[in-house]
Amino acid sequence: MKKRIEKTKASLSTYLAVTIGITFTVVAVIVVMLVNHTMRQQAVHEAQEKARLILDRNLATHTYFSQNLKPVLFDLTDPYRPEEYFEPAWMSSTYAVREIDKYFRSLEPADYYYKECAVNARSPENEADEYERAFLEELNENPQLVRHLAERVWDGRHYLVVLRRGEVMEKSCLRCHDTPERAPAGLVDRYGPTRSFGRREGDVLSAISMRIPLDIPYARADRFSWQLSLVLLAILLILFACQHLIHRRMVLAPLNRIRGTANRIAQREEHLGEEVAPSPGRELYELTNAFNSMSKKLRHNMDHLEEIVHDRTRELAKSNQQLAVAKERAEVANHAKSEFLANMSHELRTPLNAILGFTRVMDRSRAIPSGEKENLAIIRRSGENLLHLINDVLDMSKIEAGRTVLSEKDFDLYRVLDDVESMFCLKAEEKGLQLIFDCDAGVPQHIRTDESKLRQVLVNLLGNAIKFTKEGGVSCRLSVDSCRLTVDSCRLTVDSCRLTVDGGRSSLASDNRQRTTDDEQPSTGNRQPETVNRQPSTVNRQLTIHFEVEDTGEGIASDELDSLFDAFVQTETGQKSQEGTGLGLAISRKFVQMMGGDITVESEVGRGTVFRFGIRADAAEGAGTGTAAPERRVIALEPGQPRYRILVADDRESNRLLLMRLLAPLGFELREAENGKEAVEIWEEWQPHLICMDMRMPVMDGYEATKRIKASTKGQATAVIAVTASVFEAERAVVLSAGCNDFVRKPFRDSEIFDMMRKHLGVRYVYDEPAREPGTEEQDRIPLTADALTALPAELRAELEQAIRSLDPTRVSDLTERIRGQNAALADALDISMDNFEYERILALLQESRKLEEENE
Repeated sequence: MKKRIEKTKASLSTYLAVTIGITFTVVAVIVVMLVNHTMRQQAVHEAQEKARLILDRNLATHTYFSQNLKPVLFDLTDPYRPEEYFEPAWMSSTYAVREIDKYFRSLEPADYYYKECAVNARSPENEADEYERAFLEELNENPQLVRHLAERVWDGRHYLVVLRRGEVMEKSCLRCHDTPERAPAGLVDRYGPTRSFGRREGDVLSAISMRIPLDIPYARADRFSWQLSLVLLAILLILFACQHLIHRRMVLAPLNRIRGTANRIAQREEHLGEEVAPSPGRELYELTNAFNSMSKKLRHNMDHLEEIVHDRTRELAKSNQQLAVAKERAEVANHAKSEFLANMSHELRTPLNAILGFTRVMDRSRAIPSGEKENLAIIRRSGENLLHLINDVLDMSKIEAGRTVLSEKDFDLYRVLDDVESMFCLKAEEKGLQLIFDCDAGVPQHIRTDESKLRQVLVNLLGNAIKFTKEGGVSCRLSVDSCRLTVDSCRLTVDSCRLTVDGGRSSLASDNRQRTTDDEQPSTGNRQPETVNRQPSTVNRQLTIHFEVEDTGEGIASDELDSLFDAFVQTETGQKSQEGTGLGLAISRKFVQMMGGDITVESEVGRGTVFRFGIRADAAEGAGTGTAAPERRVIALEPGQPRYRILVADDRESNRLLLMRLLAPLGFELREAENGKEAVEIWEEWQPHLICMDMRMPVMDGYEATKRIKASTKGQATAVIAVTASVFEAERAVVLSAGCNDFVRKPFRDSEIFDMMRKHLGVRYVYDEPAREPGTEEQDRIPLTADALTALPAELRAELEQAIRSLDPTRVSDLTERIRGQNAALADALDISMDNFEYERILALLQESRKLEEENE
């Protein structure tokens, strides 16, 4: 035991010594480096100052010679000097500056480099080297450049290099630098007929190059750094010795006293209560006081153990009481959260109701040009995307608040898969991806579970897969544990169904027989069994359907998989895309768990990701689960009906205006109210047949107004339709209990309002032609290809290419209308590409069409 204690003491002392040594060494190294850096910077600064003095001296000489001395000498010698005469000592300022600089160096030897350099210089002594040539080229390319300053190494020596713009060729200098014929004969005889000729006015003729050596001051700085390091090392050794002495006296001795007392207490309980003498130093003083207090407390507790047990029992009862209060507060907070969700639902969905509603109203107007209707469609799709994001946040909050429930019903699983496939087919085609839906033979067509939640899970997983996949493809595979339905000794067999979309081209096959070819129209995806024996009842209906969504995208790092399903958490790839809320996977997992399953994920970076989940479902009868009939547009009321009076009560003017504009063209009598009190007053005076009542309004809300209207006999004859932005299904029961006849959630569809009027008033409508089946409009479109563009005249294609390159939308629109007169389908394909900003793709196709036309010729 004693040896172990001695080892602990030595380890603690060593630890402190090493810590101090490392800290001091780091500080010393930093100090030495800073001193060395400062001395080097000072050397560079002195070199810059020396370069400035030399440069100023030579420039002053150059300026005086060129502007004062040389003109006077030329004026004096003009009458006597022949044109062929040339003397560099007074006719070349560069020569004079170089010779004067040599004279200065002879008076005071200096180790520096100075040259007025040029490319193809007149004197070989001024010829620029490779480094100086690069600077001269940069001077001619960049007129703003004046000088260049850097540290470089030549022949193992450090220099401060200063390069500065020199002379610029002036018109008066061309006599000696234009051609050898114009130059003085003496100049040509001295320097030859090739050097420094062929210059142009404005060219940078020369640059001033200086190199100041830095080896001596750098060596001085390094020597001083070594000396400083030795001094700091000596200080470190002294510090170690002092630390060791102080540590033994001030730290280890007090700790030994505490250790000895603790050992005695541990060996015999009689020593409980013993105290240790206080030690110097605040920390050790507090430590000894704490030890003494603990010793006395243990002695006291040992003597009063029964009393302590009784006190702890009372504390436990008090804690239970506090837990009950905390539980009550949590329930209050949960209720407040639900109230907040209700308010947020109303505040967010109400303006979206106006946005989406007015786009539908404008779309019904025949006065809107066809081109603007495409803009309306873009606004509507953007609003629906925003609604989806809001629904994600609200769904997550409802899940956390426990307000989300399953809404099970019978539906066509194949139709859901077709809808999802249609939703992502175009995105897959645009990215050049292969989209595959694969159903095992045992998967039934009709099941019973929550269709909306299953659809949202598939949309979230497939949307992420396509978004993060750049090449390859995405597949969705379905299988079932057991899908054999026994019906009165008859077997119901659903044939294998496989739907494949490759680059936007789809095919549907059953029993390995291809139903459509690449040249035929894409399949609608209605998965009908080859042989079905329908019976009125089933025996075994329970099954588990497994889904697997796989992509060949970027993959997910292993350290991100644990938090993948957390709310508001995105992977590194998702953050780079700057899209989404980070709620899709969290909501999907909650929904799958509610449907009796769970989601798992496998991923490898660079190889792709696989999401798997299973849900519990019941096999359902096919009746009533087929594809819904296409929605028809109401255009008028049937003749011979009463003039219905409709009251619109809403505190938002935009919502009132939306319903007014929706109903006014059909011939309804309409009035509006801003709050519940005003609605009650108008009802008493006007007696409307139906009231569209918003439930959240100032002064008097819709609940109170409905209760007052329904309290009288004549109010029972008035149909009250609640129009609310609430997202809770439980809200429907509250609304109906207030007296409302029915319930419509914002944002609503036009057909929902018309259906409510038909249901509660018996209104009969005149309908427009049925809406086209989903996908048929796409079938009528032709793909935008180079072959299709070759059908256009070459001049028209050239004008279109020019308009796109000049970013002239008006010109592009005019040209598209001209194309529409010749080929409407091609014009529609161009419009779609323009709306998606595929300008580069259109330009590439135009160029390809030109090549095809040339090859055909």
